[in-house]
Amino acid sequence: MQALYIFTAILGGGLILLSALGIGGHGHGDADVGSDHEISHDASHDVSHDVSHDAGHSDSGGPSDLWLPFLSLRFWTYFVGVFGVTGLLLSLFRISVEPITLFVSLGSGLVMGLVAAFVTRFLTTHQISSAATTDDMLGSLAQTTVSLRGTEPGKVRMTLRGDIIDMLAVSDDGKDIVSGEEVVVVGVDGNKVRVVRTSELLDR
Repeated sequence: MQALYIFTAILGGGLILLSALGIGGHGHGDADVGSDHEISHDASHDVSHDVSHDAGHSDSGGPSDLWLPFLSLRFWTYFVGVFGVTGLLLSLFRISVEPITLFVSLGSGLVMGLVAAFVTRFLTTHQISSAATTDDMLGSLAQTTVSLRGTEPGKVRMTLRGDIIDMLAVSDDGKDIVSGEEVVVVGVDGNKVRVVRTSELLDR
């Protein structure tokens, strides 16, 4: 078992170090397999992270609120690293014996993995950057990436100050807007924008 602890400690510790240094693609964001950046594509200079790679969103039913930390690369990075370090320390200093060491290591890795995943999601969901302001969004052209069904929110993508921004969106007039249509942002409500079709705005 000690060989396993050493291997996982080196692997996980290395990934955590690279993450802390901003190397490897998830220094600020989270390269989730199934969860997404909650209102933008880049944590360093967007409005907030969007669930752009959210496995739970559906074009037929709008975005899903389901999010599983076990689908997050951040969770597994910290799980593996903490599991290995904990097991290695308990073994080297003979603080406990197997299988107690294994169970303690698994528990520690699970807790730290969950904490890391939830903290990352919270930060990426609520982080607001000065790169794009509300005034920048108003009147901006965007394209729907997830259909808006009545009052049910969907998602739109726009380019502001050179950044591609993905945001939750609702139809301002309550009409359905299918994925791929061009829209105009007419209002901002918290982490959502209100949009109308470009063609309808021109007809007003």
